[in-house]
Amino acid sequence: MILATTALEETWGADESLLFLGEWCQLYDRKDTWSNRDFEIVPYHWDDREKLKRDYHYLHNLHGSLLEDLSLALNNYHNLDRPVRYWQIIIDPWLLTYIAVIFDRWECLRVAFEEYGSFQTVELDISSLNDCHPSFAYNEYMNEFKDDFWNYCLFIDIINTSYHDKCEFTKVDRLNLLKNAGSLACPKKGGQEIRKKIIGFIISKLDCILNHLSKQNPAFFYTSYFPITSLIHLHFSLRQLPCLLLNEFSLPKASAVSPDFNSRKKITLNRTAENSFEEYLLNRIYKDIPLIFLEAFQSNRNKANKMIYRPKAIFTANGHWGNELFKIFAAEQVHNWGVKVITMEHGGAIPPLFNTMEFEEDIGDIRTTWSTPYHHKHVQIPPNKIVDIKIKSKRKYCGVVGVELSRYPCRREATPIAGQILVHYNMVCELHHFLNNQVQKMFRIRPYPDQGWNTKQRFIDNLGFDKVNSDGTLYEFYSSAKVIVCTYPQTTFSEAMSSGLPTILMYPEHLWETRPEFDCLLGILKKAKIVFTDPKSAAYHVNAIWDNPDQWWNNSEVLAARESFHQMACRNDSNWLEQWTAFVKGVIDK
Repeated sequence: MILATTALEETWGADESLLFLGEWCQLYDRKDTWSNRDFEIVPYHWDDREKLKRDYHYLHNLHGSLLEDLSLALNNYHNLDRPVRYWQIIIDPWLLTYIAVIFDRWECLRVAFEEYGSFQTVELDISSLNDCHPSFAYNEYMNEFKDDFWNYCLFIDIINTSYHDKCEFTKVDRLNLLKNAGSLACPKKGGQEIRKKIIGFIISKLDCILNHLSKQNPAFFYTSYFPITSLIHLHFSLRQLPCLLLNEFSLPKASAVSPDFNSRKKITLNRTAENSFEEYLLNRIYKDIPLIFLEAFQSNRNKANKMIYRPKAIFTANGHWGNELFKIFAAEQVHNWGVKVITMEHGGAIPPLFNTMEFEEDIGDIRTTWSTPYHHKHVQIPPNKIVDIKIKSKRKYCGVVGVELSRYPCRREATPIAGQILVHYNMVCELHHFLNNQVQKMFRIRPYPDQGWNTKQRFIDNLGFDKVNSDGTLYEFYSSAKVIVCTYPQTTFSEAMSSGLPTILMYPEHLWETRPEFDCLLGILKKAKIVFTDPKSAAYHVNAIWDNPDQWWNNSEVLAARESFHQMACRNDSNWLEQWTAFVKGVIDK
């Protein structure tokens, strides 16, 4: 039996029996290939949700410990003396993601070898991942860990390190593994494209002028997730000039920097591994630290310190996730000038039981939330992303909003992981099956953007091309709906509830564990038939209300449940501008 760790068919042998390490090996558009093979799939270790909870707490503690060790190592490397928070602003969320990704791949192989003993595997004639260049920054890493070849190299490295005596390797040439970019003819620039470029140039120049004029703004907003017009209104309400920062934090090209592995070997962590996984992690982490934290750090730190802004508080909904230059700027502002950092929730509804190891609370002085607070740093305030939401419905379709998460596991969150996302797909198909003929004719599913599971094509093949709608924006999709069906308890559910249109949530509750503080709210929503965990019950409810959904949506029990959701999960108040203005002034005046 050959162990197939990824979807790279070059590593599957010829016609031998296969042991797939996970469902991520089985690409939907290659079903004709793998379905004709004799295969088994290794049970996924986080199908045991109790193990997921235990592992989350273990990784949370490991992350905190490694963060302290890395902070000391980075201070020594760069000849600095910065506190842990400074480095956490910069190196998270890469670090918490990296630890979880390595642990997951380690555990997948551990289960495979414990369950099946020994087998063959194919080793391509390539350099191992140890010799490959590290990512430049967080966003590049997030693209790499979803790649089959990247994961294949990682799996092979773990096997060579810990299971070489249990695996019989077959070496083959590396063929057809990298996609050729080819040559594309440059399209001729039409009049519309030229106008867009001119308008973009004018906006960029105007933004540069406004950035200079607003350099003393006490409130600094970066990737705030406010709609542009709403952000401008907020700036004016704060009596400061709007500052959009469209190009201010552009990173250099990754190709301009190369890793210095001799210097990287000086990154030593003053700790003892407590198990074989930690030993493996400690032996490779210095090779994987992104370039922006080592070789490219000083140049970007110099660039950040030359920026003209001197705010009292920095507000960010997404910049503290994926833009290292901004994170270096924020860390320097905090260290040098005592600037406050407010991390803003950029989506949500019913908060998950655990998700990001609380790094947003750790790096921020305050974290704004859509839901009622459950941490001492939380402040509930109208949701920045959907203020002023206005949707006029044509009242036509049963509009279902799909979900899809990464094919390869990422962070440890109380959400579906890896192949568990297909439970959602099956629930939508069951929902459609139990709808009556009248509603089925008006059924439309909006698939989530493809994350590797190709749910769009699955829905087309199962339900028919005419039932799948991926055109236009999500709000345009909502505007065509008579009833909205959300399939996960996060941002789209808040958006749908805020639209005022009849909405239900149908989701696999066992894969979306939520915080116990919101059990009461979920109970209220279930009783009002807004929330369902069974597709058959959800379908029968839609059938029952289809002729006049507003009658159900506006009855006293449902109105009370909607108000409970509004107060506890998404307080989308009409006077959001007054609330945000008062909140920001309170922060910068302290």
